Amino acid sequence: MRSATVAGFLSTEEDVAAELSSSGLSGLGNAAAVAKVVAVSATKLAWRYVPALARSLVAATYVATRYERDGMRLWVMAKSESEEEAGAYAAFGALAGLLAAWNTVKGCSKSCRARAGRRCTTGNVHGISELRRVDAPWEQIEEMDNSTGPPHVGFFDVSEEPLYEGIALAEGSIVGLELAEEVAREAEEVAREAAPRAWEVLPLVHMNNVLSVSAKATPGRGSLDLTVEVKSRARTGSAMEAAFGAGVALIYAWAAGGGHPEIRRVAVPRSVKVPLESDRGHWSAGRRHAGASGRHRESSWSD
Repeated sequence: MRSATVAGFLSTEEDVAAELSSSGLSGLGNAAAVAKVVAVSATKLAWRYVPALARSLVAATYVATRYERDGMRLWVMAKSESEEEAGAYAAFGALAGLLAAWNTVKGCSKSCRARAGRRCTTGNVHGISELRRVDAPWEQIEEMDNSTGPPHVGFFDVSEEPLYEGIALAEGSIVGLELAEEVAREAEEVAREAAPRAWEVLPLVHMNNVLSVSAKATPGRGSLDLTVEVKSRARTGSAMEAAFGAGVALIYAWAAGGGHPEIRRVAVPRSVKVPLESDRGHWSAGRRHAGASGRHRESSWSD
């Protein structure tokens, strides 16, 4: 068996990171505990979501997390039959773990109340970055794990939420690749297929009614940029579906291309949800504003 370790970083507002460092809890619960369980589970299922990966035995998966001043770092080590497969499997597990932590800390709960300067939205999280292979010994990585706190977690209760029409735009980028032109088109299809399935991998995502997913991949010299837009009709927003679709498509590019890839960014610059009973003109204007340009950087007021 061969092993590979992948690390990634979830960037948050500093007050979120401070809550995690002091108590281990923010938003819906213990972000590190959720991330670790999801990373272990997702690593062995990577082949279901990444067509470039063969179904392969994952003999073992180890996960460590570290709270830092402005977010949380996560490492995943996977053992598999080949080193390249182990790296891609570990990358998928790391992506899923970071997304699960993202969904935990952005959720409103008793420990996450909207206040001046901070709202319970995707604006509490800036995104995922620095997702790449690392060579440090696992014993050294484990020593850096400072996650603590009770293993509390809650599933956001949407039973009293209205039905929303939601739209979210995710952006992602990966560098250090050797890509054939067709991989970009294939990555778009992977994003479209993966986004509605986010709830299967991320336990705190509701099974939402996704109406449409559009994806655009732009290859560069050794790189790939991706935008994914998700529209839904549900009692929550579409942010995590869009982020999951973008992230999985980048993992597909990782597995399909050669080189030494690094996912530089997965972010949700725009996420809006509007109750169905609200003014329809407002919703139409929001859709035009959110469009595929991706130039908007303001925090949304939605899930």
